[in-house]
Amino acid sequence: MKKITIVYERNEETNAIELRTIVIFDEGKAPVVRDYHGKESLYEAASFVESNGYDVVEEANVRKAIEDGLISIISRADVKAMADLRSEILQETAKYGVEKEKVETREVAEEKVEDKEEEKKTAPKTRKVRRLNLSPEDKGLADYFRLELESSKRELTKDELGHLMGLVRENERVRALEEAKSRLANKEPNMTQKQYDALHDRYRAELAEAFKNADYIEEEIPVEEETEERAIAPEEEPKTVKVKQLNLSKEDRDLVNYLKLVILRNRRELTAEENNRLATILLENERARTLETAKEKLKNHEISEEEYERIHATYRAQLAEAFKNADFIMVTLPSTLMKSIANTIYTYASSSSVIGVVPGNGGSECAFMKCIDRGNVFFGIERVPAIARLVEKGKIVRSTGYREELHVAALPKSNAVMCAELIESLFDIKTRVIPNYLNLTLTPSNPILHTTRLKTIFNDWNEGISYDHLPLFYEEWEDNSSELLIACDEEVQSI
Repeated sequence: MKKITIVYERNEETNAIELRTIVIFDEGKAPVVRDYHGKESLYEAASFVESNGYDVVEEANVRKAIEDGLISIISRADVKAMADLRSEILQETAKYGVEKEKVETREVAEEKVEDKEEEKKTAPKTRKVRRLNLSPEDKGLADYFRLELESSKRELTKDELGHLMGLVRENERVRALEEAKSRLANKEPNMTQKQYDALHDRYRAELAEAFKNADYIEEEIPVEEETEERAIAPEEEPKTVKVKQLNLSKEDRDLVNYLKLVILRNRRELTAEENNRLATILLENERARTLETAKEKLKNHEISEEEYERIHATYRAQLAEAFKNADFIMVTLPSTLMKSIANTIYTYASSSSVIGVVPGNGGSECAFMKCIDRGNVFFGIERVPAIARLVEKGKIVRSTGYREELHVAALPKSNAVMCAELIESLFDIKTRVIPNYLNLTLTPSNPILHTTRLKTIFNDWNEGISYDHLPLFYEEWEDNSSELLIACDEEVQSI
């Protein structure tokens, strides 16, 4: 015997401890699960365990078993412990099927093999294996439970999060579980812990039944697939994280750098090193030279602004094409540019790309509605994770004001939990799901904060007035700014 797990629950009306589930894990067998409804006595539970061959009647045996870890007792209210238990049941059930398959395959092989040397000489280039014939829906649900268990132990990798998002989009039961989890996290009245557990248990039971009733199918796989590396046990595999990078050509990379350096040049912020880099790109990159020449012709009125914009738009489109396979797109542009960038992303990005906006207010979801309608996952973060300030031009930037918690909303809503996990893994900041995207849309904190402060800073400005220093936005904040901000906030609340 490996162990016995007992699940209990406190009755809210009687305050009594009630038995809910007993699970027996044994070597070489699928787990034995018995559910109870609170009325059964512990004697009946002990009888059930004894009927499976285990002597637990003597008190000393029970105490020792608990101390040795052979018996564990958990509360049904412990979400993490219950998730671990469900996943362990599924894994052990699947493992039992795999081990049984290996034994059967080995016995057949021992009966038929008479001359191993001759078999090696005549061995085919492919071999047959037997696999459980699960439906795509059941496979997806099993993957979800596996990822749920992994996420309770560590942060999921980017690839795993991407796979999880795909499951939510494509698998009805996974989507129902994520939506229930989101409603539970937001403490919505129509979703209690008991209702969530009931849904989770139902799908767990359906999957366990699918494993139990699944037939085996035979598949041929190339012998070359069987390598020493694949034979390594999971705990011995090297712990690596796969990072997907955009495979841009040197021409495209140089064009991207040219466009960035031109922005700095227009702001007169180019360092000597960047200026040399720009000169090198102009020598080596044909498209960059064409744009630079077109810009000079525009200044000298040799071409129209429409002609220059056409050339520029053509090259931007070529770059957009290069980025079409992006898994994740983060947009940090002002609200006035949202519609333009949304149209570009809709044209060139895949419908499987995850699109995020920081900050998420300003009606950005309306600009991206075409992307949302075709299947893109869209989310917004309530506020920026931190603030950047220039220390030394071209060399040092100070990042300050890191938030202790970020708030995320998503469309469709069922993807909110996954988006929160993705943001938390990127910024290493606790991220909480908020109930509805309208919570972002109707919370214009930055728009009223910035405008009220600028209004009070330059309230006395008239033509000809100059200032002896650059006003500090927060450090010199005064009562007039607070009063105007509170007045604007009250107006927003009344709307």
